Amino acid sequence: MRIARVLIGAMCWMYGLVCVSVLSAGDLATTTLGRIVVVMAAASTLAVGALWVRGPWPAWALSVAFIVYADVGVAAVLLALVEDPVKVLPCSALLGVVGSYIAAFHGPKALLIHQVWAFAVSLRLYLAALFTAPEDTAHANAYFVVVLLVLFAAPVLTQTLILLLRRDATNAFYDSLTGLRNRRGLFTAIESSTGGLYFGIEDGVVVTESAILTAVMIDLDDFKEINDRHGHGHGDEVIRLTAERIASVFPAPAVTARLGGEEFAAVFVMTRGASVSAAERLCEVVRQASVRTPISVSVGVAHLGRSPDPNNRQSAVNALLARADAAMYEAKRRGKNQVVVY
Repeated sequence: MRIARVLIGAMCWMYGLVCVSVLSAGDLATTTLGRIVVVMAAASTLAVGALWVRGPWPAWALSVAFIVYADVGVAAVLLALVEDPVKVLPCSALLGVVGSYIAAFHGPKALLIHQVWAFAVSLRLYLAALFTAPEDTAHANAYFVVVLLVLFAAPVLTQTLILLLRRDATNAFYDSLTGLRNRRGLFTAIESSTGGLYFGIEDGVVVTESAILTAVMIDLDDFKEINDRHGHGHGDEVIRLTAERIASVFPAPAVTARLGGEEFAAVFVMTRGASVSAAERLCEVVRQASVRTPISVSVGVAHLGRSPDPNNRQSAVNALLARADAAMYEAKRRGKNQVVVY
């Protein structure tokens, strides 16, 4: 988010430069009140821009305050220069920048309020241009159309870009067939959620003492034979069905993933006994869900005995997953359709 903060701060400073340019032009800020408003706006952008560049990302209330500051500040400068509304009217497109910020970081209600405000300010300048400079009606009409296009297109384009980025992020971290996380999504989720290893939920009750980080590796038994005998369409159905059962046995906050092919994983915080019972229950619900052909899973369970060093957390989790994987292969070796605890 630092890049975004720097860009927003830089835009604040650029707006300050616009105000300075207005003062240097001489023929726009012709009244004392107009010059005072422009000077105050230019000075305030220095402080606001510095806060964006140097400070942390603002809380929601401060972000709303920034929107109010930007909307009121831009409108005040524009209306203070209303002596020549034809020249000032195109500058109301600056409100489109504020709209893009709202579209990116706030909801539709805030955006609607802003759009009404921006339209009212632009309409005020447009009407002033029509009444004070009727000879420039053609220019005023053209400027007003362009301003409206910017005001309403900028937030829409911003929202479209955000939706595309979210879709790409979903594709990057989730498996399209099952809706579970993929391998990359699993490790990303683990990395961001293993700070409180001794906090979890077991049967709706918070447990904090005996709960430990647990990894479960799951592999469908004889899946190649299922594919060869019944086709890949049926194989996909078996994969989806198994994923649904895994998600039901290990609901959030457990992290579940399809690692590839017929292999799945679940990582969660739970007591040793409860985690083994859950793994055994998974074997049972998968057997009960068999369609057209019997299906079963081999499951390996591994526990992390203590909270890992924060500086070495990722390697500890990788080792935990490796032990669960070894236990799963041991379950295969012992005859499949069972749970082995490392």
